[in-house]
Amino acid sequence: MEVFGRFADRVPLARDGSFTLCGTPGETVDLRLTDALGDRIQSETVLLRAGHFLEFHLREPARPAPGPGGPVSAGRLTHRPAKQSRRLFESASRLSAKGELRE
Repeated sequence: MEVFGRFADRVPLARDGSFTLCGTPGETVDLRLTDALGDRIQSETVLLRAGHFLEFHLREPARPAPGPGGPVSAGRLTHRPAKQSRRLFESASRLSAKGELRE
């Protein structure tokens, strides 16, 4: 963990995740939790107060979008594609065969 206030400092974390921070009461510092490579995981600006415990809670990581909602019938999978979709696919196939690839 890094602490940035008047003086930049690295604070070691104990095995249980606790840390000891020395500073001047009333001082505002920026706490930055970093990984072993120094990449920032989370940061928070806090006000130091004498005799108070400071808790730094990690936010939940962003969850990926949910997967499919359940079974899909064979009838739904064998539907005919829309006319415009077929035209776009055929056009892309022709361009690909000619080697004219573009984004």
